[in-house]
Amino acid sequence: MRKIISLVLMLPALVAGAQSFSETLDQKVVDYEAGKMNADDFTGLVLTSDPEFEWMQFDEKTGKAMLTKKGLELESKKDGSLIFSCCDLPVNVVDDDFSVIFSMNPDGFSDDKPFGIVYDYENDRNFKALLIFKKGFQLVEMAKGEMSVSRKGVYKAKNKKSMLIGITKENGKLVFSINSLPLATLKKVDLTNSSFGFIVGNKAKLTCNYLAYAIAPRDDSDAPTTD
Repeated sequence: MRKIISLVLMLPALVAGAQSFSETLDQKVVDYEAGKMNADDFTGLVLTSDPEFEWMQFDEKTGKAMLTKKGLELESKKDGSLIFSCCDLPVNVVDDDFSVIFSMNPDGFSDDKPFGIVYDYENDRNFKALLIFKKGFQLVEMAKGEMSVSRKGVYKAKNKKSMLIGITKENGKLVFSINSLPLATLKKVDLTNSSFGFIVGNKAKLTCNYLAYAIAPRDDSDAPTTD
């Protein structure tokens, strides 16, 4: 049984080509959202309502994470608090190329109330995240309890019911996307942990629907052979 970790903290382009593994995952998500694919036929789909996953739930003064009929609902009740949940995926983030798509419904869009995704999660003092604001985004890193911003950019959020945020590691790069459109690329990839999840902060709410992941097939053509 995989375990989902929910925590409360205080704030201190996809690769072009002929139907790559990341583009295949993107198309499967589009078909699933359009009702053209069933959950049982979607390899790599992780529903937040799946009983196989043990979600950590709580309701405290600073925030809560609760399973409801809508999915996993995260709420930050206090300015300065970040609420997030993560799960371990069967992905070797060091050696594998992979893609993960996160489906979520933010309560709204504001420059004061970020939401987004967590990746490379080790513990509550060491992880990375992509935070989405109304007019921009930030790539942040929590290292030994100290949060720093590694990248800022412009992004104008639209009031859509569902938000799809993607992260793809391919050809030595880490590519982030929103609703299938490239957002940012990191050329230096340094990942050690296979935990991914959702995050929300500053008196905001977020409904988390599912994760979908795919791993690139390995090229074993140069592997040694035995007689």
